[in-house]
Amino acid sequence: MTTFDKQAIPGQTFLYQKGTVITVKPWGRPSYQKVRNFLTYVNQHTEILKNYDVYLMGGVLFDFNTTWDLDLCLVGGTQTDIKLEEDLNYLTNLSLNTFNMLLDAIWYESKPGNLTYEKLVEDNFFSHDIVYKKIGYIKKQIGGDIQETDYRILPDVNLLSEYLVQSNYGRHARSENIISKVQNNPNPETIMAFSANELLSTDEEYFLNNTNR
Repeated sequence: MTTFDKQAIPGQTFLYQKGTVITVKPWGRPSYQKVRNFLTYVNQHTEILKNYDVYLMGGVLFDFNTTWDLDLCLVGGTQTDIKLEEDLNYLTNLSLNTFNMLLDAIWYESKPGNLTYEKLVEDNFFSHDIVYKKIGYIKKQIGGDIQETDYRILPDVNLLSEYLVQSNYGRHARSENIISKVQNNPNPETIMAFSANELLSTDEEYFLNNTNR
């Protein structure tokens, strides 16, 4: 198990850094109410939900009880790379240090489509994949264990600003985690993205009934 996979226990030294954002407080699991409160704050105090199309992704679309983070994607917009990096850092800091929740925020050029297992395993699936931008440096310390990941030094990644990197998922191998979730989903189609604005305009029952549960 890597340091990124471990959870801190009380009394252990803990530090997590992503880009310029640092926290020394271990996070809890996301929940519907915690995610809703986070997005409500973002909507009331920033222009992020107006400047981009924002979507929830990842484990929260399947089961809050089996994920430790909120995956969020920002789509489109006309912001500069410097502004995008500022927005990603703002969201990460707010999530970690105000809402005690780990956030994995990323920018996509277009909204990810829903998946079927047949589509996922097609040989040419990734040839139509989308460009992404994200914060490219992460460090985590638990006790004496320290792990760092620095995407900025990888040969297939472009450095856009201090920590912001750009690449294309078509250059990377399929995620076994995604394949497993799609394959085991009892529904014929797996929802890959759920609108943040739609979450804010509906209730918990609607969210649970319109995701992968």
